[in-house]
Amino acid sequence: MKRQKPLPRTNPKRKAENFDRAYGGADRAAWVGHQPCLICSAVPSENAHVPSRSGASRKGDARWVVPLCGRHHRIGKNSLHALNKGGFEAARQIDLAHEAYVTDARYQQYLATRKQLDGETT
Repeated sequence: MKRQKPLPRTNPKRKAENFDRAYGGADRAAWVGHQPCLICSAVPSENAHVPSRSGASRKGDARWVVPLCGRHHRIGKNSLHALNKGGFEAARQIDLAHEAYVTDARYQQYLATRKQLDGETT
């Protein structure tokens, strides 16, 4: 018996769940995109995942995201993708895990401030 309708290539529900886990949702991804690059302060930035361990087959969750411009994130021989985490940190004298923690704390503060301005309590 032949299928009437072909199977979708990806599972949309799983894709949305993975996006929410990896980026914290569209609002958070947009917020990070408006932050200055950690290295050169260029805006807009990309959501750069800090690799938590070598060989990990999927991106870390949203707590491990830092703002980097395209040049420092993925373009060129001195980017995070080209140098890997250790090489990038050594070349730039930066601790990406700490910066990811700071970025997450700043986003949480942004959410709390936004709730206060919207008149919400919690």
